[in-house]
Amino acid sequence: MFIASPAKPLPQADAIGEMVRGITGICEAYLPHCFVMGVMEAPAQVLVLVIDRAANRERVLDSVGNGLALVVPPATQLEVFTIYEDDSLLASVRGTGTHLHCPPPLKKKPWWKILG
Repeated sequence: MFIASPAKPLPQADAIGEMVRGITGICEAYLPHCFVMGVMEAPAQVLVLVIDRAANRERVLDSVGNGLALVVPPATQLEVFTIYEDDSLLASVRGTGTHLHCPPPLKKKPWWKILG
């Protein structure tokens, strides 16, 4: 899987971010440029959602689908991938800097900077 920051972010990124912030069960949301060989025909921006394990995944996806219908033009196809907080892919997704909702956790300061 190829994951990177998009050269031309979707113009609806802010509206998508606002929409996902209102959905319970989404911990983080990102809009990176992705390509999955054998799954996608061409590279594209993908909405990656970090879902709380306690949430009802289907209900979250239904809410996201309804919300996307309101903020993304009908001709725009936007794939949605869901992962959990312990997924090994999350570090790469966070590394793209494309967060829309709940920025990634701050890096801890080295112990010697905490003391001084």
